[in-house]
Amino acid sequence: MASSTELTVLQIDGFTMRPIQASDLDALAAILADPEVTRFLPTRGVLNLKSNLQKKHSSTFCTL
Repeated sequence: MASSTELTVLQIDGFTMRPIQASDLDALAAILADPEVTRFLPTRGVLNLKSNLQKKHSSTFCTL
C-alpha cells in the first residue's frame, strides 16, 4: 500500500495521468482562457487567471 506522501501516476496505453505541476500552469491558463472550454464553469470570466491560479494553488503543486 502506498504511503500518504506518495503520489500516484497512472499510465495506460500512452496516456499518463499525474498530479498537476507548476510547469503545467501556462497550458492550464491557456485552456481555461478559452470561452468554449469554460462556458459552463462557475469561474468563467475571472480576470488574471494565471495569477489567481498561482496564488490559490501554489501549495498544491508538486514536483516529480
